[in-house]
Amino acid sequence: MKVIAIKILSVLLLLCFSCKGEQQNPNINDFANGDTIEVENDVIEPQNRKQDVTEPKTHTGNYQYFENFDPSVNMVSGRVTLPKGWKRLKNDKQYQYEGPNDMKIGRIQMSNLYSYTEDYGMLQTYQMSGTPNQYPMSINQIVETFFMPYANENNLKFIGSFSLPKVAEKSKAFLDLNFKSQPTQIETESAGLEWQDDKGRKYLTILRKTIYKTYNQLSWGFLNQHIESPASKYEDAKKIFINMTLSEQHNTDWLYRKNQIAAQKANQQFRAHQARMDAIKLNSSNSGFSSSVANTYSDILDISHSGYLKRSNMTSHDQSRTVNMIGERNIISNHNTGEHYNVQAGSKYYWVNNNGKYFGTDNPNYDPRIDQRINQTEWSQFNIEN
Repeated sequence: MKVIAIKILSVLLLLCFSCKGEQQNPNINDFANGDTIEVENDVIEPQNRKQDVTEPKTHTGNYQYFENFDPSVNMVSGRVTLPKGWKRLKNDKQYQYEGPNDMKIGRIQMSNLYSYTEDYGMLQTYQMSGTPNQYPMSINQIVETFFMPYANENNLKFIGSFSLPKVAEKSKAFLDLNFKSQPTQIETESAGLEWQDDKGRKYLTILRKTIYKTYNQLSWGFLNQHIESPASKYEDAKKIFINMTLSEQHNTDWLYRKNQIAAQKANQQFRAHQARMDAIKLNSSNSGFSSSVANTYSDILDISHSGYLKRSNMTSHDQSRTVNMIGERNIISNHNTGEHYNVQAGSKYYWVNNNGKYFGTDNPNYDPRIDQRINQTEWSQFNIEN
């Protein structure tokens, strides 16, 4: 079964969505490490697993570990177990593992990250940034919306689905350990989706949906991975795949390092945001243009506008667009911090520092963060929203 092609949105800072542990993010890396480590015990038995049809208790035979390597921190992030005879496919973009009897396990695919809110202020932010306000879908809705179009085009018949509560519990236990920049409640749900094609092959997709709840919004998405095999070997393949998913172990040193990096980034963004808020209060009487700022940067590049930030108090996107056209203003925003400001128009790119000052330039290659003359303060690039 070919991968379900879904483009990935940028992941919010407060989330670590991937069940492999790659963070905000929720992007999933294709690890290059192909080494295996043999397990001395013949049986891999995850704790607290009940024996039933959909979540088998164990396999007999020898197993091997496959380690996942995270190059962003140069550490092993975790490992999974598969029976001996399986191998990692290093350079295959579609499949991650290959086993006996023509069994294959695809690479993990990750959906967009969607958001939903009933908060008026957040809705304004969504409107200005073009973010859809999408309520979390059920598993059945996800299958119908995202999977069935592909299945219909490729002669795949949907056989049915079953719940995988232990997979959901394992995902939640891992996600609860990840850093979050604000109090967040996590809900997980997992299901097995079964398929059959017209060439005698069957497929099992393990779908994992996650909802993140904060005080004023929901963020949600899902990831999926599948195994395929000849129909005669499908029951064996299903057991191997579920066992692999439940056997996943995470490197605690790697998790500590990823959380440390996320916390540092969140702290830096908060400090920069707070500094700008303080600067705006101090300079609230400023009309929006400061000659001293212009003089400071005039000899650097073709900076066309500069000044002190002021809060944008537009009540709607349409209103802000109308006022901006009349007054030659732009709304600029930072999606990481949720900040929006009304600034003088006329530039293609805008940079803001932690003292509440900004400038606009038409040079796409200029970056004040690497300019020694002005990089004593922290700079962030803001997007034009109108």
